[in-house]
Amino acid sequence: MVPENIDSIFDERMKKVFPLIEDYANYDLLVGIPFSDEGEALVEALTSIDHILQQWIGRRQLIICCGDARGGKTHT
Repeated sequence: MVPENIDSIFDERMKKVFPLIEDYANYDLLVGIPFSDEGEALVEALTSIDHILQQWIGRRQLIICCGDARGGKTHT
């Protein structure tokens, strides 16, 4: 179940993440993956993204997963 305020939760989390990734601003590719209680779906998404990014080998790439750090369900 997706919390009603998922957008505001995401925005708050991103405010914390942006300062941490400033050093990567000149990377060739940045992939951001928001998640909340994804379980196996997150693993499948990352596997799919990894497969697609094979064409980007040799370039600077960064994948950021942003969500519940506990890896559990996000509660509002």
